[in-house]
Amino acid sequence: EWAESAVFNYTPVADAGPDQDVVMDTLVTLNGTASVGNVYLWTQLSGTTVTLSSNTASIVTFTAPSVTGLLSFQLTVTNSTTGESDTDIVNINVTYEGIYADAGPDQDVEIDSLVTLNGAASVGNVYLWTQLSGTTVTLSSNTASIVTFTAPPTVGVLSFQLTVSDSSFEG
Repeated sequence: EWAESAVFNYTPVADAGPDQDVVMDTLVTLNGTASVGNVYLWTQLSGTTVTLSSNTASIVTFTAPSVTGLLSFQLTVTNSTTGESDTDIVNINVTYEGIYADAGPDQDVEIDSLVTLNGAASVGNVYLWTQLSGTTVTLSSNTASIVTFTAPPTVGVLSFQLTVSDSSFEG
């Protein structure tokens, strides 16, 4: 005859995972699976309030806020049989990725041809193209990431500057 028994008398251990540096507006994962226990409770202690995907799962996610700063979360792990619990805190440092402009490579083009200036590899959401030198041309837009113009009917070097900023940056 077999007798089965389970051990319910254990000391819970909370492990909220390592502190993290994350970028604004990105998905963040809090992982408590290294914990020992069967009841999980995540509580935000400080920082800009965020919405967790769950506050009772071992792994939870949230979107980092659009502001820089430190967020602190406490994980409480409980043994539901004994009622004993343990806590651990994880800190999430929300950073700003930074702005940079990339106007694309230099180009050799034909006279009277359609030319594309591509700043889409830039980081930011406000663009300003400025012609610095050469025969004046009319850009399709001076505030889009990708703009076009018709090359002038004369040979020469045209120079453009792309300035990028971010209107949503609050930190």
